[in-house]
Amino acid sequence: MFDPDVFVVWAAYQRSGRLTSLVRDAAWASGTDSKSATRWISRLESLGLLSVDWIQGRWSALPCQITGLPDGTQTAVLTGTRPFDPRLCREVGAVTGQAGPAVDGIPLPTAVWFAYTSVFQLHKWAASLGTEVTPCAAEARARKLAHFEPGPAAAPPARNSAAERLNPATGKFEAIDLSRNQPLPGLYKYQLYGNLPRYLLLRRPARQTRQAPHTPAQSGPGTWHAVDRREGIHAVLPATAFPLRWTASPQSRAKDRRTLGCLTTSWQAPLPLAQETTAVLCTGLAGTRTAQGHCYDGIPQHIAERIAFSLRRSLEIS
Repeated sequence: MFDPDVFVVWAAYQRSGRLTSLVRDAAWASGTDSKSATRWISRLESLGLLSVDWIQGRWSALPCQITGLPDGTQTAVLTGTRPFDPRLCREVGAVTGQAGPAVDGIPLPTAVWFAYTSVFQLHKWAASLGTEVTPCAAEARARKLAHFEPGPAAAPPARNSAAERLNPATGKFEAIDLSRNQPLPGLYKYQLYGNLPRYLLLRRPARQTRQAPHTPAQSGPGTWHAVDRREGIHAVLPATAFPLRWTASPQSRAKDRRTLGCLTTSWQAPLPLAQETTAVLCTGLAGTRTAQGHCYDGIPQHIAERIAFSLRRSLEIS
């Protein structure tokens, strides 16, 4: 029987490595295929356990820390890749539970929470576990969320490649023949080496009010940039398309912008990694899949607003 907590301990001692090896080991240990193992590793990344470079094919373990939750209930959560069994946490008074539903049948690691009455308690627990206490990670990450800006220019997809372009109205990718059609600004998907999905963002050229001497005039539809799929989706969607929704929890004691609630994102526009990890660190729990989309509980209103602002998206509040 696969134990995800044992895998996390193993990853903590490995510290880093090749992504292909991690996927292979996770698939073997869980008795699943590489696609399921890859999706499971992606969920570990959003839980703040691992850092994954999907382009370079490398992974690394994130440091184990105890951080407070942004709800004022004097509760903290254990983050990062822990080099010990969660039962050790229960022995010092922590509460544990599943971090979320299984991914393709692969269970997620145990979530660990600490209820405290003073910061001294947190430091005492951290010392006994060989870790450290940090200020609220969700609040810190929310403050650092910035508007998406694509990286350096990239080469366009080959004219004969099987490409697809995101339709902002439906949120679905549709096939396009680049050999016959001039590409329009938007998000494109194509297959690298025949089986690796890659995403490129085509942006309109910046307006040039003054041409520098001896500089050739800019031609073509714009510039291409390699992007993450989820970041690219939010970059091309209109602000009001597939909006984020935040619903106040009736159990929340606060009645201001710190009120806790549920943040829901549509299937067509899932949160990029930075925003998703911020939402997850509000509780230590992964998002749940519902008929409406992905739901993240325990999100203060002001953090939901910050997430929406960073994506230049509308937030419906109820």
